[in-house]
Amino acid sequence: MRWWRVLAVVGVVLLGMAWSGAPVGRADGPVVRAALFYSETCPHCRVVLEEVLPPLRAEYADRLEVRLIEISDPAGYEALLRLERIHGVPPDRATVPELFIGDRVLFGEEEIRSELPRLVEEWLAKGGVSWPEGLEEAAAPTPKPTRTPKACHVCDEEASATPVPARSSSSPIHLAFFYQVGCHECDRAGYDLRYLKERYPQLEVHEYDIAEHAALAEWLGERLGVPADRRLTAPAVFVGSDALVGPEVNARNLEPVLQRYLSQGSEAYWLDQADISGAQAGIPERFQS
Repeated sequence: MRWWRVLAVVGVVLLGMAWSGAPVGRADGPVVRAALFYSETCPHCRVVLEEVLPPLRAEYADRLEVRLIEISDPAGYEALLRLERIHGVPPDRATVPELFIGDRVLFGEEEIRSELPRLVEEWLAKGGVSWPEGLEEAAAPTPKPTRTPKACHVCDEEASATPVPARSSSSPIHLAFFYQVGCHECDRAGYDLRYLKERYPQLEVHEYDIAEHAALAEWLGERLGVPADRRLTAPAVFVGSDALVGPEVNARNLEPVLQRYLSQGSEAYWLDQADISGAQAGIPERFQS
């Protein structure tokens, strides 16, 4: 690892320590508290961490506290899903970086950069604001997932407080995930799938760039009844007899689908499909790379 990469990692670690919500001295006036969800592999998150937050920290000192929550940790991702549900974030807006402050949610680097300074000033003028609703409960430590996951806890906010254990299976659940380079919705779907992989170790995700595997996406879409005008949409997920396309691809929808295959698993039947030339020939001119 080159020296500048080491310094970058150390810088983010120190920033996380300073902004984690740990006491940094008592403010004499109002305090604004916010939560930032980020990924270590997300370049836009890196910009927020290294360029957007430090000047605000220097200006407001202990009058501004930002809790940093990394989503590669299952507990951190569950916190993000819970806050999104509580704050009514539609799945098609969900992204990273994502910042919760008061009753507002800021999506992506540009919105955080342009809106956060103004919101900090507004909340300070109102007497400060506490941590976003649901953060304390969501950020509590959770046990490492096992092969017998809990009942779906993110797809129905009216779910029973006593989860019903689902039956596990040693049979793998094969899933085809189609993405497009530069697609932010696809990036978020990838984070969803990595989180679900932690909860369901039998899940096997096969990733395909839809620009390079359009014929396979067309073949799967036709086989599973996806409307013709949506067959080359990314993100898209195919598992067993289920297909999710576009904004349908999110953890809230994926988890109950996966639970249907816990007992018997699901084969990667598309790998044995040698001839998809018919699907290739039938693709209309609706796909743009």
